[in-house]
Amino acid sequence: MKKLLVALFAASFCLWAGAAPLVVGLADMCSETNAVSVQTTYAAAVAAAGNTPLVLPAETDRAVVARMLASVDALVLCGGEDVEPRRYGAEPSPRLGTVNLRRDAWEYVLLDEAVKRRLPVIGICRGCQLINVYFGGTLWQDLPTERPGPVVHRGKGGHAVQVVAGSRLAGCLGSTNLMVNTSHHQAVKDLAPGFRVAAVAPDGVVEAIESDNLPVVGVQFHPEKLFVKKGRKEFREIFANPLKLTGRGKGVDAAALTTPCAYTNAAGEVLLYRFAKLKARDGRARSPSGPKGGRLGEASLPTQSQTRVPLVLFLHGAGERGNDNAKQLKHAVGPILDFFARKGESVCLLAPQCPEGRKWVEVDWSAPTHVMPAQPSDPLRLALELVDKTIREQNIDPARVYVTGLSMGGFGTWDALCRRPELFAAGMPVCGGGDPQQVARFRTVPVYAVHGGADKVVPTARSRAMVSALWGVGGHVLYTEYPGCGHNSWGPAFSDDALLTRFFSQKR
Repeated sequence: MKKLLVALFAASFCLWAGAAPLVVGLADMCSETNAVSVQTTYAAAVAAAGNTPLVLPAETDRAVVARMLASVDALVLCGGEDVEPRRYGAEPSPRLGTVNLRRDAWEYVLLDEAVKRRLPVIGICRGCQLINVYFGGTLWQDLPTERPGPVVHRGKGGHAVQVVAGSRLAGCLGSTNLMVNTSHHQAVKDLAPGFRVAAVAPDGVVEAIESDNLPVVGVQFHPEKLFVKKGRKEFREIFANPLKLTGRGKGVDAAALTTPCAYTNAAGEVLLYRFAKLKARDGRARSPSGPKGGRLGEASLPTQSQTRVPLVLFLHGAGERGNDNAKQLKHAVGPILDFFARKGESVCLLAPQCPEGRKWVEVDWSAPTHVMPAQPSDPLRLALELVDKTIREQNIDPARVYVTGLSMGGFGTWDALCRRPELFAAGMPVCGGGDPQQVARFRTVPVYAVHGGADKVVPTARSRAMVSALWGVGGHVLYTEYPGCGHNSWGPAFSDDALLTRFFSQKR
């Protein structure tokens, strides 16, 4: 084991790493003219939850903001002054508090760029209000005079909040009844289009909002203070799992963005698959017109003037076998499409379904090693035929064809690389295994192997053996092993933007 670790560290293309904490950007509150400022409680909450806080200085140059947001996994808009009423078409009330025009402008640019990237955004107090205004809603400028009620929303006490069952906030906090702090005199009046109420106070004042189709959530109370100062551990989840809170971890709706199809070759053999063509700039996917047509629908064909797009072949695990042409979407497909959408890049994706009782590679997964079969399994052969057909019929960039898969599909990924190294720009086998004697065949193809350090289903040694063998022949391999992670290493792998960026940036 020590020899293997030394070898991995010595190889210039290798990496041995655990799951990294998320980097959570905290937007500059612009409270000082010549300084960057964020109240320490926000940073303390992120750090205490196990993630890394990063303060983002106010900057309205969009190129600079885009570079800053590329360095974070989530964004927090903090509490503070009132939002300028003219941003939602209202004249200032006599009871309007202090406004900060510089901060309004800065946070609008932040939201512009965050929405383009589908970056998770959490708005707290003022941040919640600004999100509502940004997306087209309005505010009560002063609750006591404009919407008087029995609940005191600005004071040292607190009040109950009813969290909407089934909301992302309820799923994150694990409760629908909460006691929260309160320190605001403004609140959501007209809800922004595309948002829903996630929590309300006893007097009906909106206490949380969620976007229907973006990873954006706003809360009117201050969870950072409840967690750090009051020891309320249920609020830790907001800062520990911002992807869960905002729905970003689920990726896009894979079923909605893919169409069920059937590939039939000249011999009459049939392979069920899902196909997506994601035009990321407007968040839509174009798919074949017929649910079972062997030919890809003409409606999805791009014009010759359009840029060629990358193609991803995804091979699912054993639990998703069948003939429903749906189960193969359970893992990874949504996060992959979501990754390209947030990067503003179009992509084509193929997700074939292996029939029940068959395998992508007909070998024993639990064995310490195996010899590559002389011929590919029928499902993998048909999947590779489908890739060739898609390249011919779609506007695919032949230099950017990728293969990835998990568990049984991880074995399939290693096997596909062995059999068709000239086809792929890179491969990403997750918790799989291959024949170490065959790695020379694809030593020039970059490989991004992933495995859980505590995998009891497919031995971790299977990936280690392939990585070590690749290093021995001068292969290009980056290996990520998650210490303590069991078989489900695809969860962190397909949520790791840094890993996916490296993988999908490769060209043949």
